[in-house]
Amino acid sequence: MTLSRYAAGASFALLLLTFPEFIEAAIAPLSPEEKQERSSHIVTGKVLEITSSVGKSKVEKSFGIHRDRKYKITVLVETVEKGTGVTKGDKILVLAWQPSMRVPPLPGPQGHEGIPKEGDRLTLFLKKLEKQGAFAPLLPNGIETRE
Repeated sequence: MTLSRYAAGASFALLLLTFPEFIEAAIAPLSPEEKQERSSHIVTGKVLEITSSVGKSKVEKSFGIHRDRKYKITVLVETVEKGTGVTKGDKILVLAWQPSMRVPPLPGPQGHEGIPKEGDRLTLFLKKLEKQGAFAPLLPNGIETRE
């Protein structure tokens, strides 16, 4: 290895150690056991309404132009498998997201998989968002569409 290649490799390693946020990757799907354990609420329900908008990313903070599509999903609760404060017949707000634009393109969290459509029946593995009075699905696979 030449000295310049060694110096470049050492500089890159130092950069990664100094700024570990540069080495984010996509989040691996959770196993059924992990979803059960990590969720504060597990509910099934029907999507009544879904709206979306694109705005500045709150997830990606590195240099560049980064936009996320943010979803507001209103769900009519059919059953509650886990959690308190939610009962059958309640309407809950579920907040999800997916990257819309990354300039420069970056690896990193890719948001929620399986964004539903109106009328879809779901099983949701959720975390309560106290400040918003809403819920967020576990990343990346806390939304399961069912038949």
